[in-house]
Amino acid sequence: TLLSEPILCTSHTEAEMYGLTDSFAMIRLTDHRVIINLELVCRYKLNDFAVEIFSHEIGHHVFAPANLYDHARLLARARAALPGVETMAAMVTNLYTDLLINTRLQRTKELRIASVYKKIMTDNPSKLWILYMRTYEILWGVERGKLSGKREIPDELEGDAFICSQLIQSFSGSWLEGIGRYCILCYPYLSEDILAQERTVVFG
Repeated sequence: TLLSEPILCTSHTEAEMYGLTDSFAMIRLTDHRVIINLELVCRYKLNDFAVEIFSHEIGHHVFAPANLYDHARLLARARAALPGVETMAAMVTNLYTDLLINTRLQRTKELRIASVYKKIMTDNPSKLWILYMRTYEILWGVERGKLSGKREIPDELEGDAFICSQLIQSFSGSWLEGIGRYCILCYPYLSEDILAQERTVVFG
């Protein structure tokens, strides 16, 4: 795996110039450049998590979606599974691939991905974000509320999170086949216009 030197941005303005707007890190699949917003890294006190952050971005390069062709296929399947909210397909696919990558890093490589999420916890998470973080808690054996911020979770959401965790484990080796099912689980939460309320995605 050969990547160019990362682009380290010292301000939001500079990060936006490189296309990084909704997170503190991302990788561009067009040229495989990792972009880091150092202003946000400092704000969230993530200075000690360089290995975790770069490992995640490299995961997008070598695992999911890995290349522009599979990225396009992933988005196409997500749009087909999200009638009426197709514009949210990119966000949903990013959450899905993040789940796949982060679970490998946390469980197999024993990196501190859970600690990164603890650093950026929000006081008023959307239902979609609670679903996303509760899925991690189940996958990683983390006590309820430590990542999601919610110890009391509705039974329906708890059930969806459990199904999500099973989906991520079942399709880790054939992740393209699982995106439609993941979209179906997210669909009820997207209908509440989650994107307008909160677009907190840790990694790009």
